[in-house]
Amino acid sequence: MINKLENISTIEIGHLFRKGIEPNASGEYSVVQMKDVDSNCRLLTSNLIRVSLDAPPRTEVIVNKGDILIKSRGQKNTAALVDISSKNTIAVSQFLIVRPEPCVLSEYLVWYLNQAPAQQYFSQNAAGTGTPHLNKESLAELTVVVPEIIVQKNIIRLVELGYQEAKLVGALHQKRQLLLQTMLLCYLNQNTRKE
Repeated sequence: MINKLENISTIEIGHLFRKGIEPNASGEYSVVQMKDVDSNCRLLTSNLIRVSLDAPPRTEVIVNKGDILIKSRGQKNTAALVDISSKNTIAVSQFLIVRPEPCVLSEYLVWYLNQAPAQQYFSQNAAGTGTPHLNKESLAELTVVVPEIIVQKNIIRLVELGYQEAKLVGALHQKRQLLLQTMLLCYLNQNTRKE
């Protein structure tokens, strides 16, 4: 089934810091910024800064497990899944926050949003001449293929297996490099002693 994103989720704009972000280690809120999403579209929560706010933020900007953050500024409008439960974490206004309805799994939707058709749509519908900007209205109009939940789960499982394979291949490559370096040093030492 094909739906517009606005029909299968709610979409919010992150919190606007009018005076800039002022870190406060004992602040009540953690803040997700653009730098907190890595090149693999994973949310990095270990170094979120904390802030104090003069007034409580809108409840819509507090992110929860299962929410999706989409970078609204820049050349790539990638999506990242909020996969941890964290109290009082807010996203900055450079993110659009997507909260899927039960008919679509968050993990599936974040995968779909990072695929070529969605990314091409974002590129074609971004506004601005300097730094492209994807607005809430354009995002809402994105068409999304929503298969049955079992199909979504299968896609999620295959994607996860792909990530695991990439990690294992990377670890294997590092081990091979280490083995090669060790063998070459042993070879060098053996041949140096003969001279």
